[in-house]
Amino acid sequence: DKDARAVTLAHRHVFGLKSNVKGNVHFAEETHLIYPAGHNTILYLADQKIQSKVYAGTEGSEGISCLAVSPNRKFLAVCERFQERATCSIFDVASGKRRRNTLSYAAGEETTREFVCVAFSAENKFLITQGGPPDWTLVLWSWDKARPHGAVKVSNQAGSVIHECSFNPQDPYNVCVIGDGVFKFFRLQEGVFKPIPNQLSKLREASNQNYVCHAWLHDDKLIVCSESGDALLFDNGGEFKMVLPCSPGEP
Repeated sequence: DKDARAVTLAHRHVFGLKSNVKGNVHFAEETHLIYPAGHNTILYLADQKIQSKVYAGTEGSEGISCLAVSPNRKFLAVCERFQERATCSIFDVASGKRRRNTLSYAAGEETTREFVCVAFSAENKFLITQGGPPDWTLVLWSWDKARPHGAVKVSNQAGSVIHECSFNPQDPYNVCVIGDGVFKFFRLQEGVFKPIPNQLSKLREASNQNYVCHAWLHDDKLIVCSESGDALLFDNGGEFKMVLPCSPGEP
């Protein structure tokens, strides 16, 4: 009986891929992949065909909603849904250990129950979490101290879905959010997010243009892709440059 009580279970292999997670595949190294499977996140060594690490989910979680890996590939952010409040846990990629501080946001009676997107800043110091419905609250954190620096509701009056958020690679206080009829830039100043005017976004929001994904290029320009197939090019400050001629939506 004593021997039976001493037996513990350890993950040997976790099968499958959880597909409904935002940012569900990342490179930790050239041949090392990070992805979610069930309530866990896996570090898979493709060259050796083994699962090197299992970053365990939190007991009582309703599932993983989004993942992010820091630009220096040292830290992993795992966001999970809970009935009461969403959480974001930070793991050390190499050791597999969960950092002590867990991020979760509430302001008065407003509680974020799900994070739909998460992103690290270019210098790995800050993190943004994009809350889900009904408030769609974006929060900028010093993740190592679990301290929020500012928060803002980023959706429109209709409460449209927000798909992604990101930092400007050159400025960790400048962030971008996109969604259904939503394309906005914000700058954090003295603890308050202030919208950065963008004439094109106003024109396109009026026509209910839906934005589904975006990416910052190496020269710090921004590509934003729409549901209609347009690939839009912006400069570092958010000013519209052109619709790329290779866009699937172009005739």
